[in-house]
Amino acid sequence: MESTIACVLCDRALTERVLQATDANAYQFTCATCGKYWIDGADQQRKAFEEEDIKPRRYRLSALTKAAVDPLTINRKTRDELRAGFPRDRTVLEKVDLVFRWCAGQTKELGRGVVSDAGKEYPVAWCKSPTEWLASLRHLANEELITLEGQPHSAQVVNITLKGWRWLAEQPKASGAKVFIAMAFDSSLNPVKATIETAIRDAGYEPLRVDDDHYAGGVMERIVGHVRDSKFIVADFTRNRGGVYYEAGAAFGLGIPVVHLCAEECLGEDSDDKVHFDIRHLNFITWKFAEQDTLKTRLRDRIIAIFGRGPRSPS
Repeated sequence: MESTIACVLCDRALTERVLQATDANAYQFTCATCGKYWIDGADQQRKAFEEEDIKPRRYRLSALTKAAVDPLTINRKTRDELRAGFPRDRTVLEKVDLVFRWCAGQTKELGRGVVSDAGKEYPVAWCKSPTEWLASLRHLANEELITLEGQPHSAQVVNITLKGWRWLAEQPKASGAKVFIAMAFDSSLNPVKATIETAIRDAGYEPLRVDDDHYAGGVMERIVGHVRDSKFIVADFTRNRGGVYYEAGAAFGLGIPVVHLCAEECLGEDSDDKVHFDIRHLNFITWKFAEQDTLKTRLRDRIIAIFGRGPRSPS
């Protein structure tokens, strides 16, 4: 059915298509600004997202839903994570960089500008509002990385200048494609390894695990080198292997983000491979052996939400 309502994430009054799911309390919304998302108990959720500790942070969820390949589900757990600080905010410089990279990514050929509609695109760069998106564009124009045509509060045409293309080409490539996978060397986990690799590639990055690498020299030195060169690492703690703790700890010490995974069975109190108590508070993506497609989707969407699409993202 069609109904004119305000998006619970951005408050824009839009005509959205509302689809009732299998669960009678779940609906799918389509928002021109935030994209598609599922929401449990729409009426109750709308009120819940007006709470003082939630409302100022809703734009972070807009960023997640905008980037997701498949619609995300917003529920009570989502609000709890938001209160706990996940996902993290982006710095001013990170937001300006994301605005510029979005403009460059939308440009199909030199000399042809891209239309920037601040009201629709601002979640792409984790901006709090269209005002922050427009301020980023003005900064980029002042730095002569782009030119702007049109009025600020309408769709503007953005052109990347030669200086802008040169700046983009000169950015360090180490922060680009490589993603180190830390997980147990266990043949029973080979299907999980393949799923992780596919999710990383679908997000636009290149997966690497040390047993896939051919090298001479010490294993630990090579591992630390791979971790240091990675944009982030994916650490799966299934089987509770010490090497995974070492590799995740090395990344933490180097300031490199870690995406944490674990089979549900290894988080249970009765598991022989139960993970250590001092990491059980982490925001794990949990998975089941029989649900590899779910793991692939959740990992891919988490990567895109936190780090954006990688330089090798499928066209």
